[in-house]
Amino acid sequence: MIASRRDIWAIGLGTALLVWLAGALLPALRMAENGLSDFVRVSLGPAAPMAGNIALVTITEETLGRLPYRSPVDRNMLADAVDKIAASGAKGLAFDILFDQPTEAQADQRLYLSLRNAAKVMPIVTAYADEGDKLTPVQAKFLKLFTQGLKPGLVNLVADPDDGVVRWILMGKEMPGQGPVQGFAAALAGLDGSQADGTMPLSYARAPNDIPSYPLH
Repeated sequence: MIASRRDIWAIGLGTALLVWLAGALLPALRMAENGLSDFVRVSLGPAAPMAGNIALVTITEETLGRLPYRSPVDRNMLADAVDKIAASGAKGLAFDILFDQPTEAQADQRLYLSLRNAAKVMPIVTAYADEGDKLTPVQAKFLKLFTQGLKPGLVNLVADPDDGVVRWILMGKEMPGQGPVQGFAAALAGLDGSQADGTMPLSYARAPNDIPSYPLH
């Protein structure tokens, strides 16, 4: 049986319509699948074990209200915190703050020295990024110099391209002129930095409020 031109045209039109519908519906289907997967992992999946040796020191609105300016965070206050934490016998310290610009020279120098003194008794992880993460060349240079000798942790978030939700941890990536640099969480966990590459799925904990939190004063 030989198909007529009209049949061929109808088949082509139907195929094109199906392809268009699939393309139009696919993002919505992926988002629905993501939402269902999130619900199952958070509500029905096994809870991730909670580390019992982690505490948060938070910068709150009350903290900022005591300072003469909000940003960058006062580095004399941060230096005080580093000195106290190092003296307390803590096993490590991670700063989720980008030190990418100068403030008062005396305060910058004091924090710089406090971090290096603390690094003699415990690992220090500092937030890291570069020009590829939308820092200016001046910011990237200052950050690299200020954190030199400390353990860098990339603060990039791995967002799902479909809905913008973060579902993975960045384990690390190759940085120009530096080789592999770990993601912030991987560096904080003390994982082997030579294998820093790629991502891993987030583990969801059902009781994040169980982590002790202390506002910085």
